[in-house]
Amino acid sequence: MTELTAASKELHFIHQWGIEVIRAVQNFSSPFLNEVMKIFTEASTYGFVVFIIGLYLWCIDYKKGLHLAYAAAFTSGLNGGIKRIFKIPRPFAHAPEIMLKSIGGFSTPSGHSSISAFIYPAVLFYKPFRGTLSKDSQSAKPQKSTASVKIKIAAAIVLPLLVGFSRVYLGVHYPTDVLLGWGLGAFIFLSMMFFLPAIEAKLSTLTLNRTDESDAQNIKFKKTASIRFTLAALFSFILILISKEKVNEAGLILGLAFGNIRILENSKYSFDASKGSFLQKFLRFIIGSALSCIPIMIFYLLKIDSSYAQYRLYRFLEFFMVGLIASGLAPIIFCRLKISGEDNADR
Repeated sequence: MTELTAASKELHFIHQWGIEVIRAVQNFSSPFLNEVMKIFTEASTYGFVVFIIGLYLWCIDYKKGLHLAYAAAFTSGLNGGIKRIFKIPRPFAHAPEIMLKSIGGFSTPSGHSSISAFIYPAVLFYKPFRGTLSKDSQSAKPQKSTASVKIKIAAAIVLPLLVGFSRVYLGVHYPTDVLLGWGLGAFIFLSMMFFLPAIEAKLSTLTLNRTDESDAQNIKFKKTASIRFTLAALFSFILILISKEKVNEAGLILGLAFGNIRILENSKYSFDASKGSFLQKFLRFIIGSALSCIPIMIFYLLKIDSSYAQYRLYRFLEFFMVGLIASGLAPIIFCRLKISGEDNADR
């Protein structure tokens, strides 16, 4: 008790206030609600992210799925890097009685909150750049009802709020951690909405139709591909610098870029995730998920842990292979198995 009191005196008043908020929230706790919150906090964030990215990547919209994967990996990596900079212990380190869920790592900011503040709005509102639309084609697009838009806005706000509340309820984050997490996730989402299409539009001016086999057009296509891969490598390097020990997300970003740009785009296959029957899409999701898990299972069975001298390199390669398979090899295998939903001829 004396140690707890001493630890409490070392707390910043914001964190002292945060612990009091957690205690107030937990006044409504119950064993059943505790279990509900534990399931919800995981299934609604990282579980949902993995599911929805795979669904878009292989079954709905490959480009949107790829962008969601890039942004989710960068958000998670950046969040982890910031945690290692601040090194703020979790609330239960000072008040053990509030811990309803055991978890390691640092507290600030909340990774679940940042992911939720990014992924839900992005899934509901983000649309990848697909080239310049004429005014006629824009006016021809069906207008969504006001009620539909209101429901999407409500979901994009309420779901992250619930995730943040669950993190406070479980005693694993201060309220300020959640606020910072929401801010980080919202920043990534807004950057994705406004800056990414502008960058893609700029790059599209360098790209000509790849079906023309002229040397000049092939050179321009390769130049654009090199720029895109360099940007992915740059973001991967940034995560390595700030995350230090944890390089999973950096490896994933580079692997996604390599699979998409160096493997799929240079293959003879054309993959459109929106095409195919329900059964074909179901098979693609199952097969793609299984293939993407292979590197993780291999490293698990090899029992490679932090005691290895080159552990960071092994982890980087593990997630590099996951990204490479998900964005490059899996779509090619779908085409080879004839479950891509389209007739593949040489491009």
